[in-house]
This record gives sequence, C-alpha cells and structure tokens, in this order.
Amino acid sequence: MLLNRMTDRLFLSSTTFHSALISLLLVVTTMSANTAAAQPPQLAVANASVIDPVTAEPSIQSTTAEFYAGASIDEGLSYVSCVDPLDSVDLESSLVVENDHVGSAGNIYVLAIVGEESYMLVGDVFLPWDGLRDSLEPFATKTLQATETISVLDQVQFGPAGIEQGELAIYIGYELISDTNKIYYSATPLRVNIEPGAVISRSQYVGVDSCSPYVVKRTSAIVYDTGTITNPATAEFDLLLDLYVPDVDLSGKSVPSMVIIHGGGFYGGTRSQPALVDYAERFAAQGYLAISIDYRVAGQVPELNSQFASLYNQSVTTEVKTELLQGLGMFSAMEDSLKALAWLENYAQEQGFEISALGLLGGSAGAITSLNVGYGLNDYGFAVPEFKAVVNHWGNLLIDLDTSKPSITADEAALISVHGTEDPTVLYSGSVEIHARADEIGLTNELITSEGAGHGFDVNRLWDSESFAGSGYTKGERILNFVNAAMLTP
Repeated sequence: MLLNRMTDRLFLSSTTFHSALISLLLVVTTMSANTAAAQPPQLAVANASVIDPVTAEPSIQSTTAEFYAGASIDEGLSYVSCVDPLDSVDLESSLVVENDHVGSAGNIYVLAIVGEESYMLVGDVFLPWDGLRDSLEPFATKTLQATETISVLDQVQFGPAGIEQGELAIYIGYELISDTNKIYYSATPLRVNIEPGAVISRSQYVGVDSCSPYVVKRTSAIVYDTGTITNPATAEFDLLLDLYVPDVDLSGKSVPSMVIIHGGGFYGGTRSQPALVDYAERFAAQGYLAISIDYRVAGQVPELNSQFASLYNQSVTTEVKTELLQGLGMFSAMEDSLKALAWLENYAQEQGFEISALGLLGGSAGAITSLNVGYGLNDYGFAVPEFKAVVNHWGNLLIDLDTSKPSITADEAALISVHGTEDPTVLYSGSVEIHARADEIGLTNELITSEGAGHGFDVNRLWDSESFAGSGYTKGERILNFVNAAMLTP
C-alpha cells in the first residue's frame, strides 16, 4: 500500500536517535512561508497512488504534479545533501499541483522517515505515524494554489538536540477532498544526511565522501596509448581519455578509480557522451578518480595484438563481413581497455598516490566490454587487475566459449546492471542469466529492471525513475550507492 511505497527503510533505528529526533520535531519545527529562499531542487520522481475503492488494492499512476525540497545552511542560497550536527539548517519544500487541481479543496501531507520510524507533520508539529492510511493526518486542509510552499525547518541545529549522526527523509504529497483514494506524492524523498564534519567543499582529500564535497578537475584528450588501425590506411592511432579527479592534493593517498567505457555498437560512440560525463563527474565529486576512454572501432579495422588476435579467431566464426568487423571492434575495445588500465596505474605512480580499488562502468558496447574485461578475459590467460565493481547498462558477457553458464565466480567483482525488458538490441534475458549465475554462486549483485524500456540511457531514465517501485532511490542513485559499498569493501 501507499505507506510502504512512500518509505524506504534506511539505517537509523537506535533509541537514542529516535528519542532525540522526536523531541526536536515536537519542539523546534515551525512552518512558515520563506519567500526569500531560492527554489529548492526538484525531487526526481513523482507518482500518484490510487486505492481501488472496491478491492482496496493500490496501483501507481503518473502525474504532472511536481515536488521540490532542499536543506540549506546559508538561508536558501544553496542546497546541500549533508549537514554537520552543529549547522543551522533550513528545510524548504514546495509542490506544484496538477493544473486541473488548482482551486480545489485538498489535503497537504508532509512525512518524515527515520529508520523504521515515521512521522507526519500536523500543523506545526511532527507526530508519530503508524504507517496506516487511515491514521494519516494532513499538514493542512485548504484550497489548493498552483504552488504551495512549506518551510519545514528554520535554523535548526541537530547536535544540541542530541542527534549527532543519521539520515532524515522527507516526503511531500497531497490529495483532493473529492477523491481521497488518490494521493500525489514525491516517490523519491529529500534525504538529509547528518554527518560530523560534513562540509560543502573539501580542500583536502579524506577518501570517498558520498556527500560529493570535492570540486572536480577535468583534463581532456589525454593520449593513454596508441593502437594500430588499417583503415583508411595503416597507422598508429592515438587512444584518448578524459580524466576526472577531485581538485585536491592526492599524493600519498589511496584513491578508488572508475574506468568508464562508451557504447556505439563497436562502430562508433564517444568518451564525451553526456550520460558518461555525468557519471564521471559524480564519481569524482565523491572522491574517485574516473577516466572515460575512447577505443578503436570496427570501421577503423583495428589490428589486434597476438593474444587478442588468437582469441578473436577462436571466437568469431561468422562469414558476414559486418559481423566480422563488429567482432573486431569488440576485441579491440577489450585490448584498449587494458591499455587504459595500465595508463591509470602508471599515472597514479607518477602522481604519488595508489589505486585502492578499481571499477568498470559501461553502456551497451561499453557494458559488454566491461563485462568481458571484468569477468571473461582472465579465463583465457590475460593479465587482468582485480576489480571491485562492474556496472552494466544493457550489455551482456559475450566471450564465454567453454561453458554454458556465464563465467563468473564468487570472488570476482560485485555486479550491478540496469536493463530494459523490451531491449531489441541486447536482450534483457542476457542480464537475467548473468544475475541468475551470480545468485547461484553467491556473488554480490543486483539487477535493476526497467519495465517496458528499450535500449539506451534516455529510455532507461536513470535519474528520474526508481530502482524499483517504493525504493525511494533513483536507478542512478542506487548504482552510486552500490559501487560505493563494493569499492570500500576490504
């Protein structure tokens, strides 16, 4: 039902935190308009939950309503995801109702979720909520305006109230008095992490920080190696990458690193694909070194080294020229990825830091390459470094010659995949098989299914659809969290 869909159970259930929070909410919380603050960020996913009046069964529908919320420590000039317990925090929210709801009588709801505990804002006080629809009380009952603004917290310090660490999730919603079987709400909440030492921007490297406090420095078009191509003429072709790092001194530090590989059917694509740039910047802002690489593609008719040429000749048996060339592109992508990994290790040594963990991320052909490099090449005698995480966006493992099952083992990289059920390019069933094998052997893994989606970043909607209904996290957020956990595991 609605309450389970609106709440993703998190990590904070201690009695101390619970008691302190309810004291804070009962005593300190105030509600008022704050017209001076900038518009807070839009919450990624909005849904309408419909309760069937006959069966009482819920279903989810789309909505044009929009929900906004943000935590600020500078009176609304900017918004942050993490705060120090001694920061004075404002929490602002607003909702934009559907056009035909303007002027209708409605109830507005504000919920706060902490671990296994739920609270509802009633007037100017948060009260405990048991999670049942019948006991849910509104913050306000009023004639709905096009935009409703709610000031949830005003200059609140969590530390003095006894809350030194934790996470607060805020959901916003509304319903029409004329149709109380339907609630419009923010499926992904505002999450405020209370962390000692949280800062907006870090000037020194302290490791991975999911609050993304690092300024990102990008260096483009670095030549990481060369590779032979034979079209339009035989030549040594410069292989390029873009480097994304926290703009702080990394010398003497241990830094996790992500290698990002583009798609394009092994015939095209670019390291500067916007979705991949976005990933690289997000990882670097958290404290990773990220590289996004180009590689030789089929139309260049790459010349493989002897080891890859031997595996190519064993693996590609078709006589169709386009398939032969595409296979050549696939193997050159693997060869060039290993060159990029070698460059990364040399770069770290030159700069005086060490790579603490390695991860691979790719989309489509880049995902195929990530899977092949992460789980396949070591079965054929290739020297491959240890990986902690592989992120597969609608790819498949394509170099399994000697087994009827995907050649992954329990001691290999944790795997997370996103794949659309209606993908016509790389079949969804391939990801299902890989994850079934991972489950069978006990490998840490997660398959995020995009119901009805096809192939590509746009249709799989990483940053504006939930990882699964009711999770409260977008697919992209879930991937970042999964990678963080895997990369930081000893």
